[in-house]
Amino acid sequence: MNKKEFKIEYVLNYKKYKEFSNAFNVTNIKMLMILILFLLLMIINLYQENYKDAILVAIIILSLALFGKKIQFKKQLNFNNNEELDRSIIINDEKITATSKRGNVTVIDFDQIIGITESENLIILKLKYNKGITIDKNNIIGGTKEELIEFLINKCNIKIKSAKTWSIIRTIIIVISVVIGIIVTLCK
Repeated sequence: MNKKEFKIEYVLNYKKYKEFSNAFNVTNIKMLMILILFLLLMIINLYQENYKDAILVAIIILSLALFGKKIQFKKQLNFNNNEELDRSIIINDEKITATSKRGNVTVIDFDQIIGITESENLIILKLKYNKGITIDKNNIIGGTKEELIEFLINKCNIKIKSAKTWSIIRTIIIVISVVIGIIVTLCK
């Protein structure tokens, strides 16, 4: 039997982290529900003519959208002595092994993967406890992106999700929040 093995090396810089975070969070129902609750809170405040509170909620939503990922990335860097995350991932028939530049090794069994999300340049393997593994689609050795995705789907027995639809929904909620905030500010 022909054993399959894929190797991926990447550096998780801020640009890739933003893409990872967007793809990881947009398929997270909890994050989407929080955005929807903030939007509803803003609409309720508008309805009750609590314009200051509505503007405050709009500012919170905008702040989270603009600065949340940068803050999260800086926290990740702090855990890694302020260096970008440099990883090597080997995926074979038995397991997934992630090795950092420093030699830290993490072994993941396929049954730990609860979701697979694909974005423009990344494949994100979602693990339990809100964790994820980032795979750069442009740096796959041992096969193509399509072969790796098919391999993972078969090994994990789950479907792959695209981040596009969820990203559009999230963007619409943020834009509506900002527009309502601007309208309230101008009409007040």
